[in-house]
Amino acid sequence: LNNYLWLAEEYDPNDPERVLIYVESARSLASTGWAVVFAPNVSSDGRAALQSLLDHRQKQAGARFKVFEYVQEQSVDQFLNPEGAPLGPVDPKKVPYYVLVLGDPQNISLRFQYELGAEYAFGRIWFRTVEEYKQYAASVVRAETSPPARPQRMTFFGVANEDDRATQRTCEDLVVPLSK
Repeated sequence: LNNYLWLAEEYDPNDPERVLIYVESARSLASTGWAVVFAPNVSSDGRAALQSLLDHRQKQAGARFKVFEYVQEQSVDQFLNPEGAPLGPVDPKKVPYYVLVLGDPQNISLRFQYELGAEYAFGRIWFRTVEEYKQYAASVVRAETSPPARPQRMTFFGVANEDDRATQRTCEDLVVPLSK
């Protein structure tokens, strides 16, 4: 992505030049949006466990924050059409670019996931307990709002086999210079 994302401001199938109109920073949820899609079997306790994350994302995305309810056996086209979003370039005013699906593959199919992932930045979480959802939400919010507790460091590792010139060169010409 290189920190940029092509988004469609307006989609007109009769005018292909109007499809990709502007570029926004991919890191700005206020530009790209963020959505959650709840599977039909997600309990109210499960939803409540994610509230800290939803509140955090709503602050970041503002008007481009959305909550969706998935309908069993719904296709991606059926999911996008009620919102007026076309298949193709993402229009974050209709459906946000970043989409988190909450639910198991029996309630939101892997096919739906893959088809949505062709155009949208898609992720799925599915935990067995409400406590796991709560821990997940708290850890994401904490990671994004608190400075790291440990100093940042990096470890370089390379294998140099005695009788293998390729691994020796990789170690000498790549790993050692990178570590310096």
